[in-house]
Amino acid sequence: MISEFLSANDNFGFKTRTFERGFLQFGTNSAPIKPVVFCKSEIQTMKTNKSLLSFLAAALFLTAAGVTQIFAQTTNETFYLQFSGLKEVRRSNQGTLLKELLKAPQTQTVQRILAQRLDETGLISFFGTGPINTLLDNEIYIQSIGGDDPTFVFAAKVGNDEASRRFEAVRAGSPDKGTVTSEKNTVNKEETWVQKDEASGLSKGLAHGCGWLIYYTWKGDKVSENIPLDLIHGKRPIPTLGTNNLAIRANVEELSKQAGISCPITQNISSIKINGWLQGENVKTECRVLLKNEVNFIGSDWQFPTNVINDPLDHLSVFRGASNWVAAQPWWSQIAGKTAAPDQLYLYTYDIPFHTMLVFNTEDATKAVPTLGEGIQQWLTKNYPSMRNPLQQAVNTNKLELGWVGWPILMPTLRGIQDSERDYVMAATVPAIPKGKLLPEETWQAVSSDKDTFFYSWELTGQTLAQWQMQIPLFITELKNVDKNKPKTPKKKKEDMTPEELKEKAQKDAVKKAKEKRTSNVFAWAYITRDRLGNSVTKGHQTAPNELFFERMSTCGLSALELWFLCEWLVDR
Repeated sequence: MISEFLSANDNFGFKTRTFERGFLQFGTNSAPIKPVVFCKSEIQTMKTNKSLLSFLAAALFLTAAGVTQIFAQTTNETFYLQFSGLKEVRRSNQGTLLKELLKAPQTQTVQRILAQRLDETGLISFFGTGPINTLLDNEIYIQSIGGDDPTFVFAAKVGNDEASRRFEAVRAGSPDKGTVTSEKNTVNKEETWVQKDEASGLSKGLAHGCGWLIYYTWKGDKVSENIPLDLIHGKRPIPTLGTNNLAIRANVEELSKQAGISCPITQNISSIKINGWLQGENVKTECRVLLKNEVNFIGSDWQFPTNVINDPLDHLSVFRGASNWVAAQPWWSQIAGKTAAPDQLYLYTYDIPFHTMLVFNTEDATKAVPTLGEGIQQWLTKNYPSMRNPLQQAVNTNKLELGWVGWPILMPTLRGIQDSERDYVMAATVPAIPKGKLLPEETWQAVSSDKDTFFYSWELTGQTLAQWQMQIPLFITELKNVDKNKPKTPKKKKEDMTPEELKEKAQKDAVKKAKEKRTSNVFAWAYITRDRLGNSVTKGHQTAPNELFFERMSTCGLSALELWFLCEWLVDR
């Protein structure tokens, strides 16, 4: 899709090379991905202080991909995950681009960092403390079942030495509790350790054997048949994934209740099922979403702004039927006044740093732009009265355009535009619009080829990840209230510190140094992915009033934005 390289990039120190990917197939319909020219940013990723919710779903991607068929779902199942391990991914003759990424030393470093983060967050504390570096190498099986007889099992094939060592370490923490059963006469010396809470009737157990380490809970006198304890005896009571790698099912509603998590994006989601597999040099993934309430994303015809969006692009996402969703967002009512919520959204990023645009349809741009401009200004004044760099609104009297000045690099802008006698509003991170050829007709044909498509996204994932790493931290840093009157605490000299203060300082310095090293390693990995992550195409279909179906063909299974969230979770900022 990107047909030419803009010479203006030279000011940012870009290098270019050709990345050809041919066709990405979606069933009988194929959207051609032309040979493209893209650029590698030499700009250092900016570091900012911020905090984010842990994206466990992204972490469980395990830097690999591929999902197999969905097996028969157990009644009352709330969560299911089965992963065949990175060794199985590497042995496959498919997914060549992903395997190339997995070979990189930086990827192996990030694998260890992921193990550290899982340990730090306590997500697998039932296996003891300390990172399990072999956790991703071989098979993992997780299942949670609710109802009157709840069970949970987390089984990981971590190797005989690791499994035995962890079993003994966890037992050592409570040596006088529970019942231990050892099979000393077998080759693998299988062991189980069970503790029961008489008051609640709940039991928990830890077992190891044949390289497996299993934590499990159940209710009742007998161990539930849903718990695959025969794994430690060399048997296989769980489904075989074959040459595929990952299967996920989640009853989102019940899982949210059990975990005590309330997330706006999941409020209308009942359940999800994810499928995928390694296909050729790429990864094919599918996700089926069952909703609690009916929606209608495909009731309106596409109204493409074909004369507005031009190359050279790194990313293009389009979404129709969005009006009800946008109107339901609290921020829209705060900034829009009487402006009707847009039905169609077009988000795209140029291959020039900090150039991201959002175009959406409106009934009358001459009214929408000043109304939204005033609403955004009021919203900023109300929510961020003490920004480090306060924004001031500037109006262009020569055209329907206004913007905000005061931030470094970015100059958020709103302008009214017309295309085919239809009005649109363009929101941009900077006012300049690069010149280039209009997108070819086949781009829009790929979007509208299926009547049930409501969402389409194409990107050069490596290049788009670089854009998000530059732009998102800037917005997070600037959209923050700062106490400018807060007095600065003078730093105490070492010679004036007590021994206790020196010890505390040394501990803090060590933690800071370790965090800086981790951050450096994660961003080194993100940097090398820019050369290894090619085209990604995602399509969203509405297959029923309460059902959505997403399909993606990509290098690693994740989009650039999802990879950005994963990186932020790994560095724990």
